[in-house]
Amino acid sequence: MVHSPPPPTGPEPVPEPTPQELFTWIFHTNYWGSEESVSGHGSELSETVDVRQAVARVLDRYRVRSVVDAGCGDLNWQRHVPGLLDRTRYLGLDVVTELITRNRQRHGNQRVRFAHADITRDPIPPADLVICRDCMVHLTNAQILRALQHVVASGSAHLLATTYSAEPVNQDRFHDGHWRPVNLSAPPFSLPPPIELYNTDYRDDGRNHPGNGLGLWPVECIPALEMPVSTLAYR
Repeated sequence: MVHSPPPPTGPEPVPEPTPQELFTWIFHTNYWGSEESVSGHGSELSETVDVRQAVARVLDRYRVRSVVDAGCGDLNWQRHVPGLLDRTRYLGLDVVTELITRNRQRHGNQRVRFAHADITRDPIPPADLVICRDCMVHLTNAQILRALQHVVASGSAHLLATTYSAEPVNQDRFHDGHWRPVNLSAPPFSLPPPIELYNTDYRDDGRNHPGNGLGLWPVECIPALEMPVSTLAYR
């Protein structure tokens, strides 16, 4: 007689949090520890001087009239970008419902709007420019691929996103809210080289990251992105 092995004992596996669950917890706990911005030290004004200049330059050079900010956070640095909130139709997207409500109360008007969205799951509205700054670095590779698929499907004109051009390999990560450098031009994303790359390197965790910047891509030049088999297990 063959006996089956006993069923496994011990606690049930803890389900991986969705982006909304994870970043809502980060919002409630101020996990990143900034006294200025719940979006973390990288959103403080002292750390975004080059970022704000780069965004303003893109707005002017490409005559941007509509912006979708995918992962807008608390708007700490964006409201100091010349021309962003006063001369464009701005839509800020974030996965934290309470943050969207607060942004609407503090910054919303006929020109500046906010909406709750998970860019790894939800469609992205079309715009002259989609900004995705310091958002994808917190996502798994599979989630980044889905977000990029939504950018392409939006039919927007340009994508301005954080990329680490000196990183040869994109390590994957777990659903814990930490970050790692992501090179959007390396596999599994393999975007073409950006038409412009703005150096926005800042000191984080005591290290500088050469090649950290905002890359600009025409969305029509982003290749059709397929989900590699190796990433299908990630949410």
